[in-house]
Amino acid sequence: MIPTTPPVEAPAAPSATIAAAPLTPGSTQLVPEQGSPTLEQPDDSSPLPTQSDPNVEDAVEAEEVVEGGDYETDNDSGYSFEDTGSSTTSLADSVKQYRRENGRTYHSFREGVYALPNDEFEQERLADEHPEAQVIGIDLSPIQPGFVPPNLKFIVDDAEDEWVISEKFDLIHVRMMVGSFLNWPQFFTRAYNQLHPGAYIELQDVTGLACDDTTFTYDPPSCRFAEWWKLVTEAFEKSGRDMDAAVQHKERMEAAGFVNVTVIDFKWPINTWPRNKKLKTIGMWSKENTLDALEALAMAPLTRVLKWTPEEVQMLLQGARQDIENEGIHAYWNIRAVYGQRPE
Repeated sequence: MIPTTPPVEAPAAPSATIAAAPLTPGSTQLVPEQGSPTLEQPDDSSPLPTQSDPNVEDAVEAEEVVEGGDYETDNDSGYSFEDTGSSTTSLADSVKQYRRENGRTYHSFREGVYALPNDEFEQERLADEHPEAQVIGIDLSPIQPGFVPPNLKFIVDDAEDEWVISEKFDLIHVRMMVGSFLNWPQFFTRAYNQLHPGAYIELQDVTGLACDDTTFTYDPPSCRFAEWWKLVTEAFEKSGRDMDAAVQHKERMEAAGFVNVTVIDFKWPINTWPRNKKLKTIGMWSKENTLDALEALAMAPLTRVLKWTPEEVQMLLQGARQDIENEGIHAYWNIRAVYGQRPE
C-alpha cells in the first residue's frame, strides 16, 4: 500500500549514492549507485593527467580493490544487462582497469568526470534493507561484491546519460548528489518520466556549512576546515557542478511536474559539541563521515582543477582534521530532504 505521504526520517550518514526503498511489495526501484559529486575538467584547462604523469600510478585491476569481488567474466551473478543500451552490455577490460592517482583509485569509465574515489573507503554504501523490492544499481565501476541479493542487479553506466532502463519505478531516492549533474532540470525530467503515476522521488543533500555563533565563519574562512569547503566548492563550480544545487531542488521539481513537494531541513553538527544528547550522537557519526570524506572530496578537484600539488592538499587536510576534532568550533552541516510525487 502506498502511503499518502512517504516517511522522511532524519537522513542517514552522508554517502555518495542514490538508493531506493520500496513503497509496494514487488515494486521496481532505481538505485544509481555512486552517483555522487562528479567533476568535469574546465574547457580552458589542460587535459587530465595520464598514467605517465607524476600523480598517476599504474592502472589497477578491479580485483585488487574489491575484496571477494569476482569480475573475471561478464556473467557475474551480481550483474544483469537486460533492456539496456550498448554501453552497458558488458564489462570491458578497460572498465575494470582503474586509474590510480595520488594514492587513491578512480573510475576508468568516463575517466575524470567523476571526482570521488571508488576504492574500499567509498564502497560501504548500499544497505540490504528491502528484500521485497526489485533494485537496479547503476555504477561507473564494477566495485560491487560478487554475492548480491537476488532482488538486486547492477549495470555499469552513467546516470547523466539517457536512461535506457525500460522499467518504471515506485520510488527514486537520491542522497548526497550535489555537484553531480551539469543539468539538474534534465535529471528531474528524466526521473519524472521514469516513475509510475503516484510514485515518489526523494532527495537528501547537503546545503553547506553554517554556525549560529562566532566560532566558525565560511567567508572569509575562519579555519582550515572552512577553507577546505570553500576550495572544494570553488573547484566544483569551475567545472560547472553546483554544490548548492539542493537549495533549488523544490523549484526544479515543481517545474518538472512534481506535486506535493515538501522540504525538511536538518542540522548535522560536525562533531560532538552540542549539549543535546541526540545532536551529540548525530555529531559523533557526522564527524566520522566528514573525516572520511575530506580527502575523497578534495584531492581530485584541488589537484585537477585548482592545480594544487598532492602535498599542498595533505597540508590543508591536516589542518581541517584538527578543526573537526575541535569541539570549540560549533559548525554544522545543513541537510535538506525534499520529496515530491508524480501526479496520479
